[in-house]
Amino acid sequence: MNREEIYSKLQKIIEETFNERGRNVKITENTNLIDALELDSMEVVTIMVKAELTFDFEIREEDVNDTLLNPILNLVEYIEKNNA
Repeated sequence: MNREEIYSKLQKIIEETFNERGRNVKITENTNLIDALELDSMEVVTIMVKAELTFDFEIREEDVNDTLLNPILNLVEYIEKNNA
């Protein structure tokens, strides 16, 4: 799976997660999830679980931090690197 496909799927996951909570957002590669969107801990967990299911791999708990989520492109690169 290439970077564009990963980004597209991740963008959909994030936008759906926010929409489910009544928050309409538009995500770009440079969106800072925690800073700009004020992502809370439940939303982080939801996004990580959905990403793990979508990309069929486990995100290590110790890797989940502000740097991984700011900007979203960092998460795309993490998935690309660890889902080979």
